[in-house]
Amino acid sequence: MAYNLVGDLELARDISQEAFVRAIRGMASCDPQRGFRQWFDRVVVNLSIDYLRKQRGNLAVSIEFVAEPSSGGDEPGANSVRDEARRLVHQVLGELAPRHRAVLVMRDIEGMQCDEIAKVLSKSSGTVRWRLSRARQAFKRAWERREASRTQ
Repeated sequence: MAYNLVGDLELARDISQEAFVRAIRGMASCDPQRGFRQWFDRVVVNLSIDYLRKQRGNLAVSIEFVAEPSSGGDEPGANSVRDEARRLVHQVLGELAPRHRAVLVMRDIEGMQCDEIAKVLSKSSGTVRWRLSRARQAFKRAWERREASRTQ
């Protein structure tokens, strides 16, 4: 989740490591009713958002961190097209506000349900759905701007 939020593998590893340190130190504050996973996800998301706020969107995404290894069975050129699309998606995600990026990543990339996201973020399900809608609109606008500038 940290990688999809910050777009940099090494930075995501650092954030994950810090999240584990905080989890160990703060284990007493974990609510057994909510479960460890939601609590830990919240720590990861908060650390990622804090980093993004400090950077103010000046993150550069390297293609080497976004690309997945080839399966070997694809058509020639299919991996490069997929890698380019993946790189562009991460760049557009980088243009979104951290709160919008967080819900979009958790829902559309990580596959979490809105109720789960609401628990992680300590927001209502309605707020999460609203943010998700706004995030998708912002992503679409940013994607269309990028596509328009590429075709000119």
